[in-house]
Amino acid sequence: MVVVGAGIMGLSTAKALSELGQRVIVVERFELDHDRGSSHGNARGFKLTYPDPEFVRLAQTSLARWLHLEAASGRPLLDLCGSLDIGAIDGRRAALEKCEVGYEIVSGDEIQQRFHIAIDPGSSGLFQASGGVLNADLARKSTRDLLDDSVQLATRTLVKRITCDRDAVHIQTPNAAFRARAVVLTVGAWLNSVARLQVRSDCG
Repeated sequence: MVVVGAGIMGLSTAKALSELGQRVIVVERFELDHDRGSSHGNARGFKLTYPDPEFVRLAQTSLARWLHLEAASGRPLLDLCGSLDIGAIDGRRAALEKCEVGYEIVSGDEIQQRFHIAIDPGSSGLFQASGGVLNADLARKSTRDLLDDSVQLATRTLVKRITCDRDAVHIQTPNAAFRARAVVLTVGAWLNSVARLQVRSDCG
């Protein structure tokens, strides 16, 4: 298997595939830990409060897995200080209730007292204790540290073309070619250029 992109999505995909017994090559255009993608920096918001119950369930699963990664790595990845939504909270409230997730409705006066945020008089907010901040850098590094020998990292390697036939996918780079049963694109903002401009299908 080939995974294109070595951010948190690519590394997590590689880890999951290796745990299923697959050998994986992760191809990264830049160096590891670069700052051109979406999984760098020490602060990314995390919350369970979404207006769609399916998103709430996905966030619950995500929380369990972040905590598992935190325990496995021995690094403090999450600061669960809680999340506060102000405005349009009815849909979030209903979705949380459907998923049996606890929350607290707080008045404007209490929001100003507890969080030092001034909102419109008569308004209220929704506080959920399992929200907080995820350290993206540590999460990415922790995932990479837990990869085993079945995962190979090819950095500073630009994918130039992807073709497929009936038996395999072929990934062409300036210095090497890779052949795999499948390719997974985890390239964030570069998805359109990789998928639409560089991918050709010869599968017939």
